[in-house]
Amino acid sequence: MEAGACIRMAVPLQLNESAKVPEDALQRFRHVLIPPAANAQEQALRDRTWWMAYITERSVNMSTAWAEALHDSEVTVELPVTQAIFEAGSGDLQGTQTLQSADLFSSHPPHHADGFVLYVKALKLWTDVSRFFRQYGRGSHSVAGYLAHPQLRLFLSQINAFRLSFPPHLRKPTGDGTRGAKGLDTDLISTIMITHACVPLMFARGIWLIDRITLALGEPVINKDMVHSECAKMCLSAIRAVLSLLYDSEFISRPSQQQSADRSQRDEFRSYVGRVLYHCELTLQ
Repeated sequence: MEAGACIRMAVPLQLNESAKVPEDALQRFRHVLIPPAANAQEQALRDRTWWMAYITERSVNMSTAWAEALHDSEVTVELPVTQAIFEAGSGDLQGTQTLQSADLFSSHPPHHADGFVLYVKALKLWTDVSRFFRQYGRGSHSVAGYLAHPQLRLFLSQINAFRLSFPPHLRKPTGDGTRGAKGLDTDLISTIMITHACVPLMFARGIWLIDRITLALGEPVINKDMVHSECAKMCLSAIRAVLSLLYDSEFISRPSQQQSADRSQRDEFRSYVGRVLYHCELTLQ
């Protein structure tokens, strides 16, 4: 609830809106609580502040049945530039893509190509899938009708386009393994896990219509009667991809006795999720 309140508090500050407003737009004359940004660096900081709030709220929603605090159609601010450009503080500090961009999942311009921005895009995709299930679950259901649903086909297309369009330098979040935990891109790891998790989530709900939108990773994703179906193969592929990523990241970042307890707890969580996914994998075999 606090994450949702954070989003709601950002609305009167207009952090969710683009600074690029036409001169004749009506909203230019409405009351605002903070003045326009003094320079490009300040505007970039505001944009990044908004996206941190967005990530926090959407990440919390992944483990609940709650709707998002603010619909994505109300978010017009551009995606943030990469961390390197932001920290350099020079050049064009304002992004070009928004959540409404037609090529959001298929194109990643150089100034948007880092793990943080891809993480935002993955959460947008998960939010759309979750919203679809809340709406679909209120009506009548059949497996055949669900599998033929045009929205399902659209999501599968977006997921595949997103996974295949990652820039080459962002396709291995665990690096080459030689830098240990420092070589892990945690934002990119989360991005890939969320994207893969959308697949078993969609087919799990299509078969059982589970009431709560949980982290679909903790539920058997399909039954053995459909083990040879195309959707079962897609679920199995997604589960194995997440398992592989979990094992790689756990091996590379395995904590030493000198590291903090927080890292140990995170590794225990990864191990738990890995065991759950492994159980799901066995269900499909």
